[in-house]
Amino acid sequence: MADEKKHHHLFHRHKDGEEAGEVDYEKKEKHHKHLEQLGGLGAIAAGAYAIVRIALDLSSLLAALLAYCICLCSRAETLTETRLAR
Repeated sequence: MADEKKHHHLFHRHKDGEEAGEVDYEKKEKHHKHLEQLGGLGAIAAGAYAIVRIALDLSSLLAALLAYCICLCSRAETLTETRLAR
């Protein structure tokens, strides 16, 4: 046990048969590519969420504006009827 050199790494573990100095560049490149693709998907999802939120906010804003216009129109009709009645 004293002759064996043990390294306890928290995140970088080596599989059986791999030496500590060996680097599989194809595997690293593939991993990096997957992380980039995952980041791109996250950006698309965030953009879609923002578009939906904006659409919901605009639809509620348009509904409020429409209700306000209806209120103004009904008030204008009431004022017109009142003036005609005099």
